This record gives sequence, structure tokens and C-alpha cells, in this order.
Amino acid sequence: MVRDISIRWGYEQMQKLTTLFTALPWSNIPAIEYAAELAAVLPGDINHVYFTNSGTESTEVAIQIARLYWDAQGQAHRKYKLMCLAHAYHGASVLARSLSVASDAANSPSSKLLCPM
Repeated sequence: MVRDISIRWGYEQMQKLTTLFTALPWSNIPAIEYAAELAAVLPGDINHVYFTNSGTESTEVAIQIARLYWDAQGQAHRKYKLMCLAHAYHGASVLARSLSVASDAANSPSSKLLCPM
């Protein structure tokens, strides 16, 4: 009985949602509705949300948004600094791993594979 209900719920949810790369300009109704609910309770004039699938993706997107902001301001050449916690985990991508070992990258055997920080 529980298995049948779970299968039915899973099937119904799959009819509503799609799995896709979140950088594409597509969405789904539940995500749009949830984004509207979040925007209604966020402080100030924050009215945009960007959903990600993981902490690694969140780290990457935050950096990309910051760089896009300066580009939109006509200051793409502007130098920027990334702040991160020393000896902390920031994700599994090359950029996120670079943040994770930024404080001791010179001593890391894989330092040549990382982004300069």
C-alpha cells in the first residue's frame, strides 16, 4: 500500500517537474510558485531568486553573479577579491576547490590544477 502511494506520488511529481541544468532559461510551475512565495517574504526590494542543486553550484553561481554585476556596471576589468574561510570546504568544482585551499594552495600537490586566488 505505502509502496503504491509512493510510486503514484513520484509519478505525479515527475509530471510537474523537470530535471535540467539550472543555468538555462527554463523553469517549472512549482519552482516559479515557490520563488514568488520567497520574494514576498524577503527583506527590502529583493525579488529574484536563483535555485541551485548543490553547495558547489551555489558557490559557482555566486561568483558568476558578482562578476556579471561588475560587467553590467561597465567595470568588467575591476579587480575583485573572494573571501572564504581558511581550511573550509566550499565545493567540489575546480573554482570551489580553489577557494577551499586558497590559504595553503602553494603546499597542495594539486595546486597546478586550481584557479589562482
